[in-house]
Amino acid sequence: MNSPDKKMTPERYIKSYLNALKKPFAYDGEAPLDLSDCWYAKDRLAALKADIEQAGQEVATVANSVDLVAKHRAPFTLPSAFSNDGLVSFFEPASSELAYHPKPAKDLPPTDYPPFAKIEAVGSEWYFRIDAHGNNISNPQWQYAFMEKFVMSQWQRELEFPGAYKESIPTYRKMLDEAGFNNAETLCSAASIEEKFAEETEDYKAYKRRDQEKIVAQYGRQFPLSSVKREDLYRVMSSRVLNFTVQP
Repeated sequence: MNSPDKKMTPERYIKSYLNALKKPFAYDGEAPLDLSDCWYAKDRLAALKADIEQAGQEVATVANSVDLVAKHRAPFTLPSAFSNDGLVSFFEPASSELAYHPKPAKDLPPTDYPPFAKIEAVGSEWYFRIDAHGNNISNPQWQYAFMEKFVMSQWQRELEFPGAYKESIPTYRKMLDEAGFNNAETLCSAASIEEKFAEETEDYKAYKRRDQEKIVAQYGRQFPLSSVKREDLYRVMSSRVLNFTVQP
């Protein structure tokens, strides 16, 4: 998947995958499943074996058992894609009908780029999505993680308009790079631990509550981000126990 100059961007990674999908391989239907052992999914493997036996298959192969593999979430039983020497194994060239090779869309509709805020914190930059009122609707993240969410959100648009990623991804990345910092107009407030970590354990909630108490003891339950000491900015932005509002 690496590009020649080793600078792997999301769009280059996607391009490499799309190139692979143009010339896919298919499993050899007679390739046998590996039912020997799986230390992390013993129950699933046992259930798969039981169904194969009930189906009366003397030899479980890709062709006669792939539905059962899917049923029991047991892809680890499928033949390895590559042999130990790096050669393709148990595969054969697929028919062109299985290839994904769409024509690039000519007329692209406008991309809906999510509004965001950008915070500078001692050598690092943090980004979070905001709603129409300036309230954060995502936790602060570094750019690579923030971009990941945007890239993942583009899959349906890419299916409808093949090639759209070539424009939308670099455009949004440029928007992030060129945006000014919002430190001066950002207001911080203590978030509800119960709401923010509703699916976490009580021990984890207690741990995050202690984090919040330390910040509140130093800066209060509501405070402008500009009042935070530079050495505390990383802790504040990465805490996940605060809400942020970018004021007009």
